[in-house]
Amino acid sequence: MNFQLFGTIALATSLIGCATPQTRMPTVDKVSSLNEANKQRELVVEDYVTTHKRLQAVASKVMVSGAELCNEKVSPFFGIHVWNEDNFQKEWRTAVNTKYGLTGQVHVSTVSSGSVSDIAGIKEGDIIQSVNDWLPPYGKDGPSKFDEKLAELGKSGIPDLPSSASFSSNLL
Repeated sequence: MNFQLFGTIALATSLIGCATPQTRMPTVDKVSSLNEANKQRELVVEDYVTTHKRLQAVASKVMVSGAELCNEKVSPFFGIHVWNEDNFQKEWRTAVNTKYGLTGQVHVSTVSSGSVSDIAGIKEGDIIQSVNDWLPPYGKDGPSKFDEKLAELGKSGIPDLPSSASFSSNLL
C-alpha cells in the first residue's frame, strides 16, 4: 500500500514537473545583439541632443540678457553651435551618423532663436562650407577652428552673415 501511494505521488510529481512552464535563456545571435546595441546608442544620442538643445536655448537667453552687466567684457554672440562626428567617441559615431548624418565636416547643431545666425537663415543640420572665403578644416579640429574664426571676426564687429557665410542644407 505504501508502495502504491509512493508510486502514485512520484508519478504525479513527475507529470506536474513536465507540465509547468520552464524558463530558458533565449539565444541571441551576434548580429541581433549589435543591432540592439546600436539602437540603444541612437536613443542615448537623441536624448543627449535634446538635452543639449534645451540647455543652449536657456543659456543663450541668459548670455544675451546679462550682457549689459559685463560692460566691456562682452563679445558678439552669433547664436550658433557646431559639431561633427569627431565630437563623439568612436563607438558612438555609427549612431550619430545614422541619427544626424554627421561627418567630419562642420555641421550646425543648434541655432539660437532671434540670433544673428537665425536671422541669416542658418538652420540646424546645415554644413558650414566657408566663412569670408575661409574653409573650416575637416575632422577633429573643425568645430573648434570654426569657433575661433567667429571669435576673430567678432573682434572686428559682427560680420554680415548672409553674404559672408556659405552653408548648405543637410536635411536629416
